[in-house]
Amino acid sequence: MDKVDLNIIKILLDNSKISYKDISDKVGLNYNSIRNRVKKMLDNGIIRYNILINLVNFGYDIIHIMIKQVDDIESLINKIRLLGNVYILVKCINATYIIGIALKNRENSLELVKALLDPLEPIIISYRTNSSIKLSQTQIRIIRYLLLKPSSSNKEIAFALNISPKTVKRNLDYLINNAIIRFSMLLDPSKLESYINVGMIIRLNKNDDINKIYQILQDNFLMKPIVYEDIMLVILYTNNISWIDECYRNIRNIGIKYIEALIALDVKISLDWFIDNLKSMIRER
Repeated sequence: MDKVDLNIIKILLDNSKISYKDISDKVGLNYNSIRNRVKKMLDNGIIRYNILINLVNFGYDIIHIMIKQVDDIESLINKIRLLGNVYILVKCINATYIIGIALKNRENSLELVKALLDPLEPIIISYRTNSSIKLSQTQIRIIRYLLLKPSSSNKEIAFALNISPKTVKRNLDYLINNAIIRFSMLLDPSKLESYINVGMIIRLNKNDDINKIYQILQDNFLMKPIVYEDIMLVILYTNNISWIDECYRNIRNIGIKYIEALIALDVKISLDWFIDNLKSMIRER
C-alpha cells in the first residue's frame, strides 16, 4: 500500500464505474499498472464494490449518530431496531460508534431516537427527512440487482433483467443525475497497512471559513467533505498519528463549535432489509 494506491482509492470512492484509462490519466500510470493495483486491492479485501443509496428518496428519515463508550453494541442495535433499521455501522477506537438509522412512517423520528437512546446521550451528526420520488419498475429492478451485484456492468445488468443495454444506461443516468444512487467502494480501514483511516466531525459556527479547514487538512482527504447544515464530516488518511493531533488543535483554534477526531476500525453496511423491500415493491406493482 502506497500513496498511489490511496490516490486510486480516492478516485474509486468517488466513482467506481470510472474506466482504468481515466484513472490512468488522473494518476499518471499506465493502464496495466492501474488494473493490477485495483485487482490486488480487491483480492486483498482492501476495497470492494459498493452502491450508495439515497434512502431519503424511498420515504425514509435518515439519522446519523455518534455514541461513545458502548459496552454492548449488539444490544444497542437491537434496541434501535424497535424504531427502524441500522444501515451503516462504523466501529472506532475507544468503543465509539457511528450509526446510520433509517426510519419510515415515524412522526418526530429524531426525538424518538433521542428518547430511545437516553441516557447514552448520542451526538446527532445529521438528520434528513424523507422526500419520496417515484421510480419505475425498471429502475427499482436495476437498483435491487446492483445492491446484490454491485460490480455488474451495464451489459450484465441488461442480460439479467432481460432489457437492452441502452435502457440500462438511460435509467442509470437518471438515477445518478438525481442523486438516487452512486457507484462507490467500501474501504476496510483495518487493511490500510501503515495508513490510518481518520474521520473528523466538525460543528461549524455560522461564519466559519470552511476553506481554512481545507487548508489545514490539505491533501489528506479520502473522500469529498460532506457538509450538512452546520456539520462537516471529513474522511482522511495519514501515516503519522501526530498529524491527527496537530490538525485537531489547529481546527479547534479557528473557533469552531465542536470537533471530534475518530480512528475507524471497521465499516459495515447492511441493506438486506431494503433489498427485501424493493422486492416487495416490484411484486406490488
